[in-house]
Amino acid sequence: MQVTWSDDVEHMRVALRALLDDVSVFVNESGHEPKVGSIIAREQAESDAAQLDAALKQGHLLLESAFDHVFALTRLLITPVPTIAPWTCVRGGLEAAAIGCWLLADDIGAEERIGRSFACRYEGLSQQLSLAGATGGELERKKIEERMDDVEAKALALGYPPVATRRGRRDGIARRMPRITELVGDVMSEEPLYRILSAMAHGHSFAVMQLAFRAPDVMQPMIREKAMDSDAAALLLATSADIVAKPLSAKSVLFGYDVGRLDSLLTRRYSDIGLSEERRFWHSARPS
Repeated sequence: MQVTWSDDVEHMRVALRALLDDVSVFVNESGHEPKVGSIIAREQAESDAAQLDAALKQGHLLLESAFDHVFALTRLLITPVPTIAPWTCVRGGLEAAAIGCWLLADDIGAEERIGRSFACRYEGLSQQLSLAGATGGELERKKIEERMDDVEAKALALGYPPVATRRGRRDGIARRMPRITELVGDVMSEEPLYRILSAMAHGHSFAVMQLAFRAPDVMQPMIREKAMDSDAAALLLATSADIVAKPLSAKSVLFGYDVGRLDSLLTRRYSDIGLSEERRFWHSARPS
């Protein structure tokens, strides 16, 4: 296995790890409670507190997942470097960041936020149901179905419409969960990359052979060895900076954290990573 590396990639990796360290300090010092007068504090006063709290807990776990995937990437890109796992690692981070941003958006209001939370809960229960079916746990399957009924009843009691197929089969709760590919495209602006990452995760040969192998001798293109080049590694590192920054930025606006401090932190670390001005979304993302 070989990696055609450059000093720039190692510099990016170290700077990304520094971003994670800075973010950890920022999160710990900001606390977990919304500030007085924040968007989410107003929503809490005007909506079902328990269901809103559930949405915020989901968002927090998604942030943790996104950060953890990025931390893992900073470990993976140390020699000897695996050439397939980094792609699938970034895919997981993108998914968590996209759903986190979707739940924690500052301009949707409590009703939509809770509706999205119900949609996420339905998706999770559906996955649990499939797992119970695969393991033959009929009793467990029945419990999950009852739990799904209970969650749907809570949504209906709050005035959310039933979500069903044309044949009347339940197909969501409160809202229909968007397809993850579309969500990554809408929220993270990374649909083409996500499709590539998914191809790697599913082991499609066209992607794996192009991105995780190379022919060391151009005269013998059929003889290949595992390799990752600097451009590929740089792309994964740059994307990972957004995986950290975008959902944290969304939560910070929502909770009334010191976004000026966060913006300064992001500006410094994006510069260290070598990311262009055009990538610094927070310059235009802040509410006036």
